[in-house]
Amino acid sequence: MGEGKSPVLEKLDEKGEQKQVTLPPEIKFPPAPSTLGEIRVASQRAATAPVAPVVAEPREASANPPSLRGIKEITGPPPPAYAEPPTAEPPTYEQMSIEKEVDPLFDLSEGAMVHYVTPNSWRVNSRNQRRAGLVAFCYRDAQGRPTGLVNLTLFLNGPADTGDMGGPRTRCLQFEAGVKFSAEGEQGCWTWAK
Repeated sequence: MGEGKSPVLEKLDEKGEQKQVTLPPEIKFPPAPSTLGEIRVASQRAATAPVAPVVAEPREASANPPSLRGIKEITGPPPPAYAEPPTAEPPTYEQMSIEKEVDPLFDLSEGAMVHYVTPNSWRVNSRNQRRAGLVAFCYRDAQGRPTGLVNLTLFLNGPADTGDMGGPRTRCLQFEAGVKFSAEGEQGCWTWAK
């Protein structure tokens, strides 16, 4: 078989008659390297071999160009290769106090000290009084802002709040889940410590 010629086979068709079929030309591959040294040499050759540039052939204008519906036209100068990040100064104390006045939940996070106003379900001497509370968990919305709903660990006034007369064994902490915020200090809610 000569170079560039395709081999011809004789094959039987469905009726049992012989017919000639032309096969595609043979593809010749170099022999595979057999040792580690040959593999290294082959990979070095491949890495240093010049690569022919790919040149796109010009296309003819078609009668039906592709539709660009839904794509907004980009106007203006191209963006710079490197844009300077905006430099923001940290807020001043005055700005922070204004934000806190506008949004009472501005500083709310886990670990904040707040006041819990005791509800009427507590002992008679402890009703409608303030107890110190530590925010154990702060519920947040999808944007990460506090919703005002918190879980609190309350610091109790010993036997006056619990009724226990265990002396030094009287419990001093209580957990309250899902406590709402109240700027006016409603019972059963938390408010900022004054």
